[in-house]
Amino acid sequence: MANYQDLFAKMLETHYSVTSVEYFAQQIRDAVKHGSASWTELGFTDSDVAERLRQAKVREAQENFVKMSKTSYSGDTVRALAQSIRSLVESKETTWTELGFTDSDVAERLQKGKDRKPI
Repeated sequence: MANYQDLFAKMLETHYSVTSVEYFAQQIRDAVKHGSASWTELGFTDSDVAERLRQAKVREAQENFVKMSKTSYSGDTVRALAQSIRSLVESKETTWTELGFTDSDVAERLQKGKDRKPI
């Protein structure tokens, strides 16, 4: 049981990627689904797990916004980062306000990075 609670706690640690946090979420959900644990025993809910996953996605989007300004990223990479940020807002998993920047800010960084060639 403690293992699942540890996974839940790790979901907030910023050095884990969204992929890792998704894995932690799946491990917890599978444990409940297969009867290895219950939400009551764990002390948190599926909604809590979903919220922590959402928070990881927001954190990654904020990191991606910073990366968009780095000249070491090609135009294609900058476009992919912009798309991932915008899709998170379009899916209503976050808002521009929560992210701390606007679609116009993303467009500006995209414009500046669009002609960069891979290094």
